[in-house]
Amino acid sequence: MLDIDVSMLGDWASDWATVAAAIISAVSLWIAILVNHDAKRPQIMAWLEFDSDENIVYLIVQNLGNGVAYDIHFSAYDESIVMDQFRPHVLESFVAKGIPLLVPGSKRSTIVAGGRMMDEMLEKTSALTVSYSERGLIRKRVRVEEDFILEYSSFSGALYTDSETKRMRRALEKMQKDVEGLREDLVTVHRNQQ
Repeated sequence: MLDIDVSMLGDWASDWATVAAAIISAVSLWIAILVNHDAKRPQIMAWLEFDSDENIVYLIVQNLGNGVAYDIHFSAYDESIVMDQFRPHVLESFVAKGIPLLVPGSKRSTIVAGGRMMDEMLEKTSALTVSYSERGLIRKRVRVEEDFILEYSSFSGALYTDSETKRMRRALEKMQKDVEGLREDLVTVHRNQQ
């Protein structure tokens, strides 16, 4: 029969349990570091947004993540997505110059179309490549590149209502005209009484 020393078997099991616990701890620590790093990464997004009150389309670039994005640049886009009247201004904005730093929650925007843009720009679509740097695991900056599609066709045929702000502005403008008319009437009445 086999002569097994129970204490030796217990020591052996204890040693393997210690090694397994150390490996599990190291893996858990590594996972925690990765999750913490991912939670603090920037997430840059670019899109077109229609403002129905002003009948304007903006190009918006925003950091929706929790980390800082550095040295943001834009490339591989078709300039024809910007209406002719706005093109010189857009080409002097952050689109051409880049953005040195974009903290979490911050954004930049510029007008790319306005007025009867639905007629002129309906079929316009462009890819936009956004490249930026973020902090890597060892704090060294890592370059990230993302592609976005900018298009107008999804705005076509959509029904919009005026915002509360626009309705309030119109009501205030109407009140201002009414007060001006009342003031003129009072001045006229006052002059007639003299």
